[in-house]
Amino acid sequence: RSLRHEAWFVRQAAATAAGRMSHKGDEGVIEMLIARLGDDREEVAQAALDALAAVSRPGDQDVIGAVLEQLGASGSTVRCSAIQTLAQVSDRGDSRVLTELLLVLGDDHQEVRQALISAVPCIAIAGDPTVVHELISKLEAPELDANARAAAASLLGRVSNDDGSSRAPIQSLLKCLQGDEECWLVRRASIDALACIVPRGDHKVVESLVACTMDADSGVRQSAVSALGAVARRGDLRATATLVRLLHPQGSGGDGLHEKMPFMRLAIVQALGQVSPVGHNGALQALLGRLDDPHAGVRDAAAESLKHVSEQGDDALVEALLHDLLAD
Repeated sequence: RSLRHEAWFVRQAAATAAGRMSHKGDEGVIEMLIARLGDDREEVAQAALDALAAVSRPGDQDVIGAVLEQLGASGSTVRCSAIQTLAQVSDRGDSRVLTELLLVLGDDHQEVRQALISAVPCIAIAGDPTVVHELISKLEAPELDANARAAAASLLGRVSNDDGSSRAPIQSLLKCLQGDEECWLVRRASIDALACIVPRGDHKVVESLVACTMDADSGVRQSAVSALGAVARRGDLRATATLVRLLHPQGSGGDGLHEKMPFMRLAIVQALGQVSPVGHNGALQALLGRLDDPHAGVRDAAAESLKHVSEQGDDALVEALLHDLLAD
């Protein structure tokens, strides 16, 4: 009765209570909650969606059908809740749900796209060729806006196999890095996706990432540096030299520091700790130079990376660390 009360906040509270107190699969409650999805108040519809996620059994096609209709709701909060509910009530690999969700990639609201990026991997089977093919098609579709294509790139990084067994998504993502006119948003999402699915030591990907460390956009550079740490093998001299040069380019004046942005310096010193050969003099000097960085996070990361890059019993390193400790 409260779900039909004239006051919207009473209906909202009733829907929330139904989700918390009802038994799983209670058909009467589910029927009443579905009826409230068409409520003229977004707050009530959102509460009903959240309650359906808690009460419905996975794979209930009546619930799934009703929730799918809410993907076209006018309110972005309702669309977000519908996506989140589908992630909880859909069976793994449900092609109908996945098809409908991928149509939302171009939603105008970032929070809806973000909900979609979180939900699809909960439903899709890893490496599902149909889903991967559809995402590649959307990533390479010039008529779609940058937000939709960036979302497709992000999802490729979450649903593709992470062993490099399929080159199609990797090639599609690499193509986005090589286009001079490609939007920074798509480039950054593609780099982040590559870091998730490319096995360590893929030379072609490493070469592309090295080039992206010089990108005009700082966000793209940050992603490229972090991805180098994830993709390049320990001992990769090209990646190591690139990271060292970003911190201390040859012939630079002043304190020799190239990268002025602290979040970039943090990413660089972390990546050096992942890929530099043990005992590499250039990497050691670059990391030692960051022990007195003005930002505490960079200093801490430099000290942590030195543990992975230095050789046991390195007298010069021990002396530098003692000097830094005494200075503090």
